[in-house]
Amino acid sequence: MTANVRDKFGLRLRFLHLLVVVLISACGGQQDDAAAVDEAIDLRVMTFNIEWGGTNISFDNVVEAIRRSDADIVGIQEAEGNLQRLATELGWYYNLRNYVISKYPLIEPQGADGHYVFVEVSPGKIVALANVHLPSDPFGPEQVRDGASLEEVLALERATRLPTLQPYLAILPALAERGIPVFLTGDFNSPSYQDWTEAAVGTRPFLGYAVDWPTSRAVTNAGFKDSWRAVHVDSIADPGLTWWAARPPLESYTPGDNDPQDRIDFVWFAGPAEARDSIIVGEEGRADVSISVTPWPSDHRGVVSTFSVSPADMPVVLGIGQRAYKAGEDVDVIFYGASQQATAVITRLANDGSKTVTGEHIIKSGAHNRLASSTFAAGHYQINVAGQDGGELQNEFWILDGDRETAVAVLGESFAVGQAIPFTWSNAPGSRNDYVAVYLPESTAQYEVGDYDTGLPWAYINALPEGRSQLDASNAGWGWPIAPGTYVMRLMKDDGYDILAESASFEVHSASTNPDSEAQAGERSVRIVAFGDSTTAVYDWPTSAGEVYAQCLPKTLVEHGVRAELINAGIGNTTTREGRERLDTDVRSHAPDIVIIQFGINDSWIDADLGQTKPRLTRDEYRDNLHYFIDTLRKDGADIILMTPNPMRWSDPFYIDVFSQIPGLLDTSQERGINALLDPYAQDVRDVAKDEKVALIDVFTVFEDYDSQSGKSINDLLIAGDGIHPNAEGQHLVCELLTAQIAGM
Repeated sequence: MTANVRDKFGLRLRFLHLLVVVLISACGGQQDDAAAVDEAIDLRVMTFNIEWGGTNISFDNVVEAIRRSDADIVGIQEAEGNLQRLATELGWYYNLRNYVISKYPLIEPQGADGHYVFVEVSPGKIVALANVHLPSDPFGPEQVRDGASLEEVLALERATRLPTLQPYLAILPALAERGIPVFLTGDFNSPSYQDWTEAAVGTRPFLGYAVDWPTSRAVTNAGFKDSWRAVHVDSIADPGLTWWAARPPLESYTPGDNDPQDRIDFVWFAGPAEARDSIIVGEEGRADVSISVTPWPSDHRGVVSTFSVSPADMPVVLGIGQRAYKAGEDVDVIFYGASQQATAVITRLANDGSKTVTGEHIIKSGAHNRLASSTFAAGHYQINVAGQDGGELQNEFWILDGDRETAVAVLGESFAVGQAIPFTWSNAPGSRNDYVAVYLPESTAQYEVGDYDTGLPWAYINALPEGRSQLDASNAGWGWPIAPGTYVMRLMKDDGYDILAESASFEVHSASTNPDSEAQAGERSVRIVAFGDSTTAVYDWPTSAGEVYAQCLPKTLVEHGVRAELINAGIGNTTTREGRERLDTDVRSHAPDIVIIQFGINDSWIDADLGQTKPRLTRDEYRDNLHYFIDTLRKDGADIILMTPNPMRWSDPFYIDVFSQIPGLLDTSQERGINALLDPYAQDVRDVAKDEKVALIDVFTVFEDYDSQSGKSINDLLIAGDGIHPNAEGQHLVCELLTAQIAGM
């Protein structure tokens, strides 16, 4: 839990599970089917939310708490720029992208994409660790306290916390299945279903009714065990409460008796590991606390679990020690392959997409190979090693420029209210939670600026040292759209308030005062809102989608004499029900001329891994919501374009297994697989478009018929390892369809 609720994340769905299996087994391996395991060792794993960088009370006591815990590996939450400092004080290794510190070397393997690290507990022997911090607000137990129904609480958990967790549960089971011990640490900001039982109701304040909390249930269904509850089986006798801790009060924020205490910090485990002990590190004299320092430095207690672990042999891997290196630091390349050595090809990736091979290095297998950063100019690099059977291993790293300051730039000087604000950044440290935020020029670094009680918009930059993105309705944490005024954009360090860089000022204006709003001769000007879920929103993925259709569309429409202002109102993991709730604020407030509507994948989805057997929304509710959108927007004078959802790829063994375990849910042997769930919803869109006499773009049919083109298939239109979102080619195809439709309206 934290008072700083900057926890908005984009959806990452569970289709990564298959991708990880493929990446781990690619290019041959040291084992055929499973990672060979070593004899058991003892390993102590800790999770610790140090609260706002650990400096509010005593950073020294944060260090001392970890020392006294005798932990070997720690998943840290709320590092806020102090992870390296913490590791240095302990003399440990650290990983900025995953917020992990360790006595043992840490490796980012290819394909992990920031979701886990390998911990090399002895040469060539590993465990895997993932570390999460799920969104904190609204907090489920507080909703129970305030009278929310069970249905409301469950819906909140599925919408708020589960989407952030799902990408990890897509990846980690594949590692455990290969015999790799896997640990999942974190501040989950959600209790355990094992604690909120019928027997526990009324045993502590605010535990008003039994709740099968979706996050802990999902982790359990993914094959993990809760280490605290594995050792302390009685949830009433040993509640193990981790938040809130009674640290000294702060003027800015101190939880108290009206704030529900609960067990929300976990060390989960899977694979060849068994929990032998689990203790709590916290303030002195408190129930369940075994190790203390005074004063206690955080609003969370730490959890330390001791495991008997059989480490796995390192699989075939091309890993790096860090994602970003400062000039002068050696690049740590870890290679394990079938041959004793290999040739690593280093390629520099330019911002314009061009690639330049800068050199080749002989690297040894089974070793940490040090490449001198002095041989690299500052920039973004890719490292490739050829493997067996024609495969290839690939990873990436950045060299930061020691002579250049971090920079952020807004690409434009004037924007209409609600218009996306594109920006670039460079030479950032690459910390897990670096972010950009909009500020009044004269404001301090705090998020409460001007007259905005909830602050101005911000967005994470996905731990990238450099890149290009845009701030819009799909990724802005609170405060969107921005009111007319003069602003700057700041690049902020690691969820904290240290300013890394500031842009030149820019203006936000109402459309009527836009000096550039007059269309050129022969052009017509329109305002378009793209309204939908993650297939509409701007999103980040290991295999980039490039521009989404909403970014591409204004450029292609200009060629047809249409000058379009496009507002992206896509938000991931949302149904038409959530769309209905935000129609006024996200769509109607912009007074659009045209609204593009595409929902359906989330509406039709069955959360089978959570034990559900029915779609999130019935077809009746789905159709009713589509009719409501059209009727409401028509009264505003807007034209509507309905789009069917795109079909998905039936490829993930995780879902095949999950759906096959529920009798009668879905015939997992059928060729079209999961699209059978989506078929009737796509037909509903066609029927509603016909009934309402509005334009229809049948994306579902166009994508499914793509294999009629020579050498093409739906696989060419969807992101590999995802199977849901259109890739660059798919987005371009949707853009072409919309361009033709709008140009002819």
